[in-house]
Amino acid sequence: MKRCVSAFSALIASLFLAGPSSFAASPIGNVGTAKADEGAFSSEIRFGYTLDEDGDSNDGRFRMRQHVDYGFTDWYAVRIVAEQDKQPGEDFDFRGLAIENRFQFFERRRHGWDGGVRVIYGIGAGGGQPDEIDIRFIANTPIGEDWEWRFNTVVEHEIGGNADDGVALELRNQLTRGIGDFIPGTEKTRLGVEMFNDFGNLRDDTPFSAEDHQLGPVMKTQFANGVYLQAGYRAGLSDDAPNHLLKLFIGRKF
Repeated sequence: MKRCVSAFSALIASLFLAGPSSFAASPIGNVGTAKADEGAFSSEIRFGYTLDEDGDSNDGRFRMRQHVDYGFTDWYAVRIVAEQDKQPGEDFDFRGLAIENRFQFFERRRHGWDGGVRVIYGIGAGGGQPDEIDIRFIANTPIGEDWEWRFNTVVEHEIGGNADDGVALELRNQLTRGIGDFIPGTEKTRLGVEMFNDFGNLRDDTPFSAEDHQLGPVMKTQFANGVYLQAGYRAGLSDDAPNHLLKLFIGRKF
């Protein structure tokens, strides 16, 4: 565990020594949890690919993201995130760094559900791009013995030079059912559906067609050695959303 903490500390240092960068909405977004466990350490890599019949920058676009996560207490955890992006006809670029602070205020064992807040700071990508503060209100609620509903309310605001006024709003929902260990070697697997609804900046009168709405199936599974996977597909429901989004997450809990 000491080596894990040392690696985590090095990543925190690199965040503040690195050049400015930021994130945009992508297929590698997740309907997250507020859960925090003291001493828990995990690492994760995410892959995302989009296809768009309009032939814009999302057509044939590939993204990667790396996470390192550590729980300092049973109510506070930190995650460092780095992202890379490959757009058609362009080089594979480093796109950004962010630090996530996760606070768990409600615990399933005591309150019947997991709830809390994530506060995320993303550093602007350079070229005059603003920084961004992202606040996420998170609820993970069991429904009976097998079902779980996850709900995220995401509020974003730009700061610094060239920042837009106003606040952006996104809603994320995920409903899954546990189906046991039917995949050989796994401890548990969940299947379900998720929806992402990005309304953009609330100061703008944006029609549905110009917003980003997505819907599709998702599968999550975990192995006995701590390795976990998440795979999913979402279809764009609005004109501004990519037509097809694919994702694969691979991680391990230590």
